Amino acid sequence: MKLFRNETPVYDKTVDGVRIQVIDRGDERELRFGNHITQSARSRSAPDVLVLDYTRAMMAGLLFVPKPASVLHLGLGGGTLPDCLHRHLPGVHQRVVELNPGVVEVAYRYFELPVSPRLEVVNEDGAEFLRRDTQRYALIFLDAFHADGAAPHMNTGTVFTMLRERLEPGGWVVVNSWGSDKENLARVREILTDTFAQLHYLSVRADSNVIFIASAQAHAPSLAQLRRRVAWLAQRFPLDFGALLERVRPAWSPPGRPPALSGAGA
Repeated sequence: MKLFRNETPVYDKTVDGVRIQVIDRGDERELRFGNHITQSARSRSAPDVLVLDYTRAMMAGLLFVPKPASVLHLGLGGGTLPDCLHRHLPGVHQRVVELNPGVVEVAYRYFELPVSPRLEVVNEDGAEFLRRDTQRYALIFLDAFHADGAAPHMNTGTVFTMLRERLEPGGWVVVNSWGSDKENLARVREILTDTFAQLHYLSVRADSNVIFIASAQAHAPSLAQLRRRVAWLAQRFPLDFGALLERVRPAWSPPGRPPALSGAGA
């Protein structure tokens, strides 16, 4: 892969068939898988600030579960999302499942993923982990990507059903999907609609990531409740949760029940 003029290679190694690269570009350090798609990015001068639009959008899950005691991440990348939660929610315990051991090594070595009893990393395939795991979680993030997009075997009805079964009562799942593949995006949305009682989404950019937020519970928080949570979260994170809330839209709710976000953006 040819680098741009202002980019400096830091690490380049193929592990289990995946080319893993760490590139410095100005103040930012990026993780890539052998192409120009940025999988993770971290500001070296402001490590507590999420750099990429899609990671900030995934934080909208906290509007639905603002004080999660337990969080599961399927997919690690550079670990910027679990790092952010670890920094700003001192009571949260997180488990991260990552298939590629090289990605785990890079997250610790080059992206300063915290070594902490509150942050466990499991080197395993996410689907296999879900089949044997018995713990329930308040919040689950599905962000399993390879060089060309979302991992197909992690975006199936079987996996989404296991995610639903691993939720605590009142828990929510946040799914990162690739919006440029319209056919696959429609398929993922249909499966989520069939699997969960509540489904919301927000688009990152045109033809970019789409973030789905889903729950098995029939009742979603009201718009008034979500707006109150914005103020609480804004005190703890360097992130504009009010702007995130304005972008969240209902994608599905049970028949006869009005969506909680029907007034958002109005």
